Amino acid sequence: MEDMIGDAMSAQFATQSTTTEDVLKTQTVGLLHLADFRKRRAEALEQKDLDTQSRPLSRVGTPLSTGPVTSRKG
Repeated sequence: MEDMIGDAMSAQFATQSTTTEDVLKTQTVGLLHLADFRKRRAEALEQKDLDTQSRPLSRVGTPLSTGPVTSRKG
């Protein structure tokens, strides 16, 4: 019973996004030539860049103040 609960919790909190490394691991199984790997890697990185550009910007790291910046002269 505890295993079922633990599995359900793990599935609930598992990340849903795949990383570039995960994509490469699945797409490069059985490749025999380095050129093939490099091609798949370039495609995966390009797809990651496209996904990053299409994702809406988050508000993390935005300044707290929205007013104009003034400097003090002493």
